[in-house]
Amino acid sequence: TSSFVSNTMLLVLKDPALERRLRACVSAPGFTINCPQYDEMIEEFLRYTCPIKCMYRQVGHDFEFEGITFKKGQQIHFLNYAANHDPAMFPDPGQIIPGRRNGRKHITFGLHEHICPGMRLGKMMGKVAVAELLRRMPDLRLAVPADQVRSLPLDSISALEAL
Repeated sequence: TSSFVSNTMLLVLKDPALERRLRACVSAPGFTINCPQYDEMIEEFLRYTCPIKCMYRQVGHDFEFEGITFKKGQQIHFLNYAANHDPAMFPDPGQIIPGRRNGRKHITFGLHEHICPGMRLGKMMGKVAVAELLRRMPDLRLAVPADQVRSLPLDSISALEAL
């Protein structure tokens, strides 16, 4: 959740139009974290930032998929980030487009029986944190230019050193 919130805030604070749109949403009269417009934004930020870039799995039994043989015990990498940026699934994947037709089909939290059991809690915590940061800190800005914000050198997690 902390990686999602920090990566989302970096995106928002780098893009004045996106920041205005998000701030307008969270400060609208009657706003709740379940507001459909806000929910669409959060889903798109989850797709775009994908804090867990990849997951490792061990093959449970031999099988073949699209001409590739997988052997029991073999370790494979499931690349969530790449899947969330697949142009065949998400047109213009490098663009943040809240309200995408298929916006909830990202696999940030995994898929099917491998879905994160804390998905709902993580989403709720992220939604509350982003909304409250923007509402309580109207003058929030990056302390350094965006190109000076550094990511931690981790293979599977997209995390910032500091924001």
